[in-house]
Amino acid sequence: MACIVDADPARLEKGVKRPRWKSCFPFQLDRAPERFEYKPQSGVVKNLLALASGCDNVEVYPGSKTFEYDLALANPGIAELVTPQMDSYEYVRVLMKTTAGAPLPEGAGWHT
Repeated sequence: MACIVDADPARLEKGVKRPRWKSCFPFQLDRAPERFEYKPQSGVVKNLLALASGCDNVEVYPGSKTFEYDLALANPGIAELVTPQMDSYEYVRVLMKTTAGAPLPEGAGWHT
């Protein structure tokens, strides 16, 4: 049996009152270790890996974030994966057409 599971990485801001683990993107992991503590995989992944340990017929396959994120990351040129129901639909469509390393188009409303 194959278990495909979201990694759901998270980070915890250090030095704040009532810190909470908040979702983050894989590219944010370990970028500011002085400010955040990081978990590249959720407790669910760790528990499933532990439960599957020693089971010859069970494999756990964690992604890097979520199934949808990983699907789009593995298929950056498939426009059908980007739908109007998504946040920032227009920006993602422009990104898909942008050559890696090229500057972003002017006036597209990019957030820095």
